[in-house]
Amino acid sequence: MENNQPVLPRILDFAQSLILQTLKSGEMAIDATLGNGHDAHFLYRTVGETGFLWGFDVQARAVSRSTEKIQGSFPEARNYLFFLESHAKMLEKLGEAYKGKVGAIMFNLGYLPGSDKTIITLAEPTLKALEQAILLLRRGGILTVVVYPGHHGGEIESQAVTYFLSGLPAEKGEVIRYQFLNKQKKPPYLLAFVKS
Repeated sequence: MENNQPVLPRILDFAQSLILQTLKSGEMAIDATLGNGHDAHFLYRTVGETGFLWGFDVQARAVSRSTEKIQGSFPEARNYLFFLESHAKMLEKLGEAYKGKVGAIMFNLGYLPGSDKTIITLAEPTLKALEQAILLLRRGGILTVVVYPGHHGGEIESQAVTYFLSGLPAEKGEVIRYQFLNKQKKPPYLLAFVKS
């Protein structure tokens, strides 16, 4: 019997599988880069009606698409809040009271698919956002970052993010990298951090 299913999960599927091992219904989560709303939808479905989801994006189109995606599947949803802001404002918008309380935070860097490819995430605000994300995570909470070195500007950001996360002290948590090594044109890869 022939099986056409890939043995190795795709990058985004693997990120979700890691989060499902950690994030529980009723918890809080953050989509740091709303994009087309796929991660927000996944996180909202995971935290459920008793949890809460925050989202960030600098493009109004991303915020509206993500809102539509949530409302389309969960018409009664009220337990989420999306900001038309940089992810670098994460801690400012949530407040100090949420430090150590968030179960999962997802970053999907690069540009908004189907939109202006010159509007991209950048290393400096992304590093600020990652520092804040680590403060917001609870113990055992997970941070996933999908980086795209193949687009213009992506190599600089991916190197900076990889350097930052791989340099975290082991006592702060564990970091892994999941990547397909034999694909052409600098494929995306996943970095994941679980807080100790």
